[in-house]
Amino acid sequence: MTLAETFDQLDWEAIESYVKLGQEENLHLDFKTVKNADMTATDDKRNLARGISGFANSNGGIIVWGVDARKNADGVDCANSIAEISKPALMVSRLNTLTGDATSPIVDGIRHKAITNPETNAGVVVTLVPVFVSVIVLLLIGKEAKDIDFGQLEPRPV
Repeated sequence: MTLAETFDQLDWEAIESYVKLGQEENLHLDFKTVKNADMTATDDKRNLARGISGFANSNGGIIVWGVDARKNADGVDCANSIAEISKPALMVSRLNTLTGDATSPIVDGIRHKAITNPETNAGVVVTLVPVFVSVIVLLLIGKEAKDIDFGQLEPRPV
């Protein structure tokens, strides 16, 4: 299953399952809590920028906002509890506004969605960060700088 398919299929039951099973954070999955849904806290904005940059420069990934991760007995960060966001739709709106300013260059193809708890109407927000191909990545796959016409290259999502 691709990251986009995983993102599309995430629902409240899956989020609860992450916590119940102690889902580990990994190369493609990160859990974050937020101070408030309007994303005005500096730490929340910093976490957004770091999450986008980290996943865009690797193999892409999913950030689940509103799940607290703690180290388990083995010292591995795992989903520990749900810290519901009171207004997940507001947070999606704010993330849509902030995403373009979070990194340079802008990473295209980022998607956000709210997942609500059917019992409370609060919930979590999930962000999909696609793989991002840039000049740096191209250089690392064997092209030498003299072989690349930098005027013809533009970063693009994969």
